[in-house]
Amino acid sequence: MINQWQVNSEQAYAELEFGPPVYKACVHCQSAIEIIPLLSGNPLGGTLWSDGFQETEQMPVQDLLGRCRHCNEIVSLVDLEPYPTPKVPSDNDDCSYVSLTLGDYEMLLQQLGDIAEEYHAYLRIKFWHQRNDQRRHSDTSMPLTAQEQQNLQQLLPLLDNVDAERLLKVEIYRQFGDFEQAKRVLSDPFDHRVSDVVQRLRQLVRDKNSRLEMIYSGEAARHSAAPCNATSTKPAFSGGGNDF
Repeated sequence: MINQWQVNSEQAYAELEFGPPVYKACVHCQSAIEIIPLLSGNPLGGTLWSDGFQETEQMPVQDLLGRCRHCNEIVSLVDLEPYPTPKVPSDNDDCSYVSLTLGDYEMLLQQLGDIAEEYHAYLRIKFWHQRNDQRRHSDTSMPLTAQEQQNLQQLLPLLDNVDAERLLKVEIYRQFGDFEQAKRVLSDPFDHRVSDVVQRLRQLVRDKNSRLEMIYSGEAARHSAAPCNATSTKPAFSGGGNDF
């Protein structure tokens, strides 16, 4: 099974261009929304985390969803039509979209209708990554909250059996402390291009380490692990409040 969010992720990444910004028209107010192109196709110098989140300066965030800065409505960035007239960047006219907040993802997951249903797995991964942000550079162990556990439990059945998503399953089981199940997922063959990630996760499982960990940093993130690297639309391994 191929999830719609995965199709849209691949489509969005394939459409990225090197060069000047691309302008699309908001479906609600028809204002221009600026899409920033890649600065580099190589994530050299980036940092890859065990949940598939990737940080790199040369590959800017490429979200699937965002808020129009002019009308504040949430839009599907990959479905927008080109802005009808040539657009010249201006310091007085900020057309960049507003990235969604943790609260936005909570709201969309609670509704799970219209735009949210199409991006169900994407939203759960984005929520996971944003909640993990507090752990990325902290020396203090932070157990998963009940809400985070519920989110990951509902994400698991949405993941397929391609390498990128199997690696996310390993990470979810590992963060749950279910090391035996993580071992079972790791026991099946993986493509050699993700061998570095697989070896690192195997070591963390052997150590019975359930904390979020860095996979590697300061080198090309070669083939990473999140089916939507939620900071970009490229699979990284190849992405408090009310319960939802």
